[in-house]
Amino acid sequence: MRTAPAGSATRRAWTVPRQFSRNIYGNIAPIAALTALPIFGVIALTLDARNVINTKSAMQIAADAATIMAAIELLEEGTNEEVKNVAEVAMQQKVRIEGEGLVCSLDTFTIADTRDEVTIGWQCDEPSAVSGAIGKDSMRFLVSATAKFLHGMDGCVLALGEHNWTGVSVTGSADVQLDSCAVISNSRKPQSIDMGGSGALTASCAYAAGGIQNPGTIDTTQCLSPVPYGRPTPDPYADLEMPDDWESWPCLTPVKTGKDSLYMPSGRYCNHVSAKGELELEAGGNFVFDGADLRTKSAWAELRGDQVTLFFTDNAEFENANGGKVHLTSKSDGPYAGVLMYGDRDAMSPAIDIKINGNISSRFEGAIYFPNNDLTFVGGASLDSECTQLIADTVTFSGNSGIKANCETLGARQFGNISDVLLTE
Repeated sequence: MRTAPAGSATRRAWTVPRQFSRNIYGNIAPIAALTALPIFGVIALTLDARNVINTKSAMQIAADAATIMAAIELLEEGTNEEVKNVAEVAMQQKVRIEGEGLVCSLDTFTIADTRDEVTIGWQCDEPSAVSGAIGKDSMRFLVSATAKFLHGMDGCVLALGEHNWTGVSVTGSADVQLDSCAVISNSRKPQSIDMGGSGALTASCAYAAGGIQNPGTIDTTQCLSPVPYGRPTPDPYADLEMPDDWESWPCLTPVKTGKDSLYMPSGRYCNHVSAKGELELEAGGNFVFDGADLRTKSAWAELRGDQVTLFFTDNAEFENANGGKVHLTSKSDGPYAGVLMYGDRDAMSPAIDIKINGNISSRFEGAIYFPNNDLTFVGGASLDSECTQLIADTVTFSGNSGIKANCETLGARQFGNISDVLLTE
């Protein structure tokens, strides 16, 4: 009797019948195919989602830009339809650039009742070739933006920038605080606003017709950031002239009222005036310094005058270099309302520098206007004033300074009403 080879039973125990084998392999293919479909769909959706994220990011930037352009049109008093058209044209230009088949339709358009804010939204559909295999022809997303413009950001510092390389300079470690008012430079040079050393500047806004050096040291509380290479701001006092017939006025001399005290009647002064003690100006007067400097000579000097305007001509200078106390207020009506100091544009050389060394107890209420000259605020010029405007060819801060510009009650002319457009959403 023939016996089976050793181990043959074991081998047959693991042998799969041919018919059963065909059934197993025949069933795996359709199962694998059915399993692959949802996996393929997930991959397709993932790829489409990534494409949509990239496209949506690009179109959100486009929506931001289009809405800002619409706000500018609104600022320029465009009609609702004109505002809408500006936004649509800008958006559709970007749509055409972004890719074939992308469609963005205007979804929302709202202008605030105050007409200083516009909100615009678009519904976008991006073609989806991969997702089309599972019955989804496009991917949809929304983009929107809100932009508004701010009214009346009045300036308190204006550098006319006609004679020098820079307009506004902050030197050394000066910390300049402008209380809710803007600093503006009309210089078109790259250093129109020059932040040197470790100086810092805080203002509502900072505008320059040229460049801004070290803009990171400027903190703007109402604008998004300092604005370089903008439009120049008109000189608010360009039409203001010296008093009529001032050259025919007689030359006066201060009246001595005490050992170191002087009194100055309204009029023209042709010789230098120096104060060691109290110097009182006639209230409501006009004072022309015709080639005559006005200086305080000691830290104990005190210059006082209410409702006055000081005119400087023929290279006359003002300087309180020793930090004497100053209490001067401008007129509140008449042709020189709000003007505290006026430099004659026809007779003041650009080589003349005007220097103010203030302290917390000093008051310069009104506009200090020297269109040809450099006006320097030296260290410690933090003024106890509600209204101070600095308008000069250049303005230099070389020490810690604080300025407020609440000038409506004095009648000072406003300048720098540059409305800034910004995104709020």
